[in-house]
Amino acid sequence: MDAIDDAVVILDDRGTVLAMNTAFAELTGCSLDSGPHVPPYPWWPTACEDPRAHADLDHKLAAVLEGEPTVHEFQLYRPDRSRRWVESNGTCIDHGSGVVTHLRILRDISTGQSAHGRRAAAAEVSRDFATAQDMGDLISLAEHGFGLLFDGECTIRLGDGTDLHWFNALDVVEPSGLSAAVLHGLDGRVSADSASLRPGILLIPPPSDIEARAWVQFPRPRRISVEEMIAADLMAAAFAAGLQRMSAAHEAAGREADLRRAVESHRQIGQARGSSSSGIGSRQLRHSTSFAERARTAT
Repeated sequence: MDAIDDAVVILDDRGTVLAMNTAFAELTGCSLDSGPHVPPYPWWPTACEDPRAHADLDHKLAAVLEGEPTVHEFQLYRPDRSRRWVESNGTCIDHGSGVVTHLRILRDISTGQSAHGRRAAAAEVSRDFATAQDMGDLISLAEHGFGLLFDGECTIRLGDGTDLHWFNALDVVEPSGLSAAVLHGLDGRVSADSASLRPGILLIPPPSDIEARAWVQFPRPRRISVEEMIAADLMAAAFAAGLQRMSAAHEAAGREADLRRAVESHRQIGQARGSSSSGIGSRQLRHSTSFAERARTAT
């Protein structure tokens, strides 16, 4: 069994693990010495972690032990509760005299599942960026979306180089409330290194009216795939487009407010001049002119 690259486990007719190869032990983080392993297995989600998946795996195991040819995918949990997507298939072996064992082969398909999930999540976050109604919503979407996409805690820094603001899942924060690792990450540079273990990933949106950076701190150092780097660039560009849209909207709102103030000022001055034309005395004219001045000052 140890010569087989895929993870292999052999069960008896009650689901007790009789044997496993090295690949299975490495995949699950479990060994025969830490057994006996009986359902529910330590590599299943607990009923508290994911009750639906737990019940589904229990149902699928029952089908396997009944001898049904099943192929299914599920999330496997390692001892640190990190997860791997695996595909499980196998066969029933009848040894005669009523002795039956079940051989299952597990293949790690995490990369494909992760890529599919990340693409779907990235598309959803991009749509949300395009429909956010104000800057607060946009920042919250970015903080939550980036953290979700890259499986970490996201901190965003916005500003014009001198007036900087920091945002994370808690609120607007000060640099003193951030760890040295986060501050160092925000001041770093985007790297194409996909081989080294990295503490996080940096997203830098293209230049716009607002300088922006987002740092996602991983729970533990890990490698960053090329696909994640591509997703990070795309999401940074989508965030930049959202920031630019908000900046333009705020400028338009400012221009509209200035126009309303100008119209109101002109109306008040016009009213003052209209009242002055109904009188003929210079005293009335001076009074109307001073009112116009007061109206202009008030606006």
